[in-house]
Amino acid sequence: MCNVSEGVYEKGVEKGEQATNIKTIKNALAEGISFEVISRLVNLPVEEVKELAKA
Repeated sequence: MCNVSEGVYEKGVEKGEQATNIKTIKNALAEGISFEVISRLVNLPVEEVKELAKA
């Protein structure tokens, strides 16, 4: 794979992971799980979890 292809691939993977995290965060919040616990589950800082929850 050339460097451009690798960059496009990596960007796609990141977007896919973010979409999965957003879905996980929203489902967990709906179940009453706190931001702190979700943060540990998805291995992201609490502030980032809060931002993704707004998406």
